[in-house]
Amino acid sequence: MIVVDTNILIHSLVESSRTEIVRQLWAEEPAWRAPGLWRWEFTNVLWLKVKTGGMQKEEALGLTAVASRRFIPLERSVSMTDALQAALEFSVSGYDGAFLALARKLKTRLVTEDQKLRKASPTLACSIEEFLSGNGSAN
Repeated sequence: MIVVDTNILIHSLVESSRTEIVRQLWAEEPAWRAPGLWRWEFTNVLWLKVKTGGMQKEEALGLTAVASRRFIPLERSVSMTDALQAALEFSVSGYDGAFLALARKLKTRLVTEDQKLRKASPTLACSIEEFLSGNGSAN
């Protein structure tokens, strides 16, 4: 089991240069978890894609339905206090703190494309490549 952040979820549904490796991650470790916050971050990414012309409104709306079916069952709760404590400990946003707090709670790793987040919390966060190579396994 791993915690994934919103950028991993986005790349799993929106074709990009990272989609193939995200699919490899899913094949190797399909037990993904995320805090409920992913919904709003995912929505914001789709909104931005539509706003900047990178996606049509209908496609974005369709992706919200697919994402809901696929990812809502993966949600796990994390307390605001735990998220804030992680944010303060690692000097990251409260949003990132929620993902780190969930990884800590579940005693696993956060797999993320966010280099700044990985650098801030190397004991909890790793890249897809690190995880797939075995260097990102849970402590």
